[in-house]
Amino acid sequence: MIDVRHCLRCDRDFVMRPNRKTSRCSLCRSRYWDRPRTGKWLARGSTNEERFWAKVNQGLPHQCWIWIGAVARRSGIFHLKIRGKRKMISAPRFAYFLRHGKHLSSKLYACHTCDNPLCVNPAHIFAGTSQDNSTDMVLKGRSCAGPLNRGAKLTSQQVQDIRKRYKHRSPDNRALVAEYGVDRHTISRIGLGYTWRNF
Repeated sequence: MIDVRHCLRCDRDFVMRPNRKTSRCSLCRSRYWDRPRTGKWLARGSTNEERFWAKVNQGLPHQCWIWIGAVARRSGIFHLKIRGKRKMISAPRFAYFLRHGKHLSSKLYACHTCDNPLCVNPAHIFAGTSQDNSTDMVLKGRSCAGPLNRGAKLTSQQVQDIRKRYKHRSPDNRALVAEYGVDRHTISRIGLGYTWRNF
């Protein structure tokens, strides 16, 4: 008796071989279905570049190209497993490699000009150190320094007032501690310019 079944992936009927338990036809079993959300077929011997671009929603050259592949649950970092090497590489690093032909060293970051961590458009990615990345964040106004920090107890106006009234090693500084409700070390560090430097 011939057992005809319906493939759940390609919606075609196929003849089931005896003693087999599967819900896919032989064509679907021989191919690598990349991801249901991308809807792209990839051959088993596909290159790393083909596998990478199959997981990217590409738009216009100036737009962000969003990574739709796997994203780690805990860290939120997205990785691509490189065939031939047993290592994981983040998607922006691989996009940088595809454009420039060289891998970033462990001391360099794949920084984004668009500030979108899911973007893998090679035109939006540049190599930079941790300091370059932090400077870029501050210049774009995305840092949580000063009054933007959720844990800040003082405003920029109060900090300016403390700097005007602060005297090094003076008992008058106790009045500032009582007035603003912060530790004496906080008043001292603000007065000497160690903290709140940009305000």
